[in-house]
Amino acid sequence: MKFAGNLSRRSFLQTSSAAGLVAAGAGTGLVGRAFASTDLPDPQTVLDQISIEQYVREDYRDLYSLTNADTMWDPATDWIRTVDWEAVRSELSGTTVRFAIGAADQESAAEGLAPFEALSGIKVELVPIPDDSFYDKALAEFISGNASFDALQFFSPWMGDFAAPGFLAPLDEFADKWGLPLDDFYDTYRLNYGFFNGKMYGIPFDCDIQMVHVRKGYMEQLLGGEVDKVNSIPTYDELIRVSKELNNIEPGVSGVGLMAAPGFWSTYTWEHIAAQAGMMLFDENWEPIFNGDAGMKGLGDHSRTGQERQ
Repeated sequence: MKFAGNLSRRSFLQTSSAAGLVAAGAGTGLVGRAFASTDLPDPQTVLDQISIEQYVREDYRDLYSLTNADTMWDPATDWIRTVDWEAVRSELSGTTVRFAIGAADQESAAEGLAPFEALSGIKVELVPIPDDSFYDKALAEFISGNASFDALQFFSPWMGDFAAPGFLAPLDEFADKWGLPLDDFYDTYRLNYGFFNGKMYGIPFDCDIQMVHVRKGYMEQLLGGEVDKVNSIPTYDELIRVSKELNNIEPGVSGVGLMAAPGFWSTYTWEHIAAQAGMMLFDENWEPIFNGDAGMKGLGDHSRTGQERQ
């Protein structure tokens, strides 16, 4: 999620309509009044509805035996549960934020906004833009100085194109003000999706990470003790070794689960294994070098891991 603005730094920080939650000044600025804070529900009532039964599909709940009693987030770092909603309401309730989003995501975004609007009193007005023309339209509106949106969600590689000319407003002070737990994001996504030239311009979301799943009982047999999530499999080389031994504990049963199906998930796995061997995708001239020795090693180990899992 990225926040846009063409106001000066001083006027942007001084304006009462600039929000550190989901919006910052852009174009003609925030508009309208949504509803008074006195009309809003008790925050805890809204938070209680953000639950497993409300947000996890029924077939997944059945598959993993999930109920509302299970914890899917750390309440100490989950921003929506730690921010002072009364303070947010007293300062920002009644403002309207125009949020540009790819048209394909409009419906899901509207559903996800409902609890935020109830908690904050901020009305978020979605501005759908066709996905295939989003970049060109956003850039044109930035240049016009009169954008139809106050905030926008966009593909992270465009960060430099939008931040370098000054189209985006820095968010560092807002993150500090509202206690956004930046250390709750993986560094890869926090830095690459949110920062440009050392300043924070966006809040990352929808970040994919590779996860390794091991059969707990089998892994404990192999280790002769408890599984350490960090140290039991510290490298991909160790994963490849362990996977073979785990598969021998009970023939026909894979001891390790890893997303390595044909397609991008398999490519990601190869990249991670090859990167451990020193592979770089491009040289200093942006010439591809991923097919060097390290890349080939990653490809070979990746293939071997897949065979051992059969």
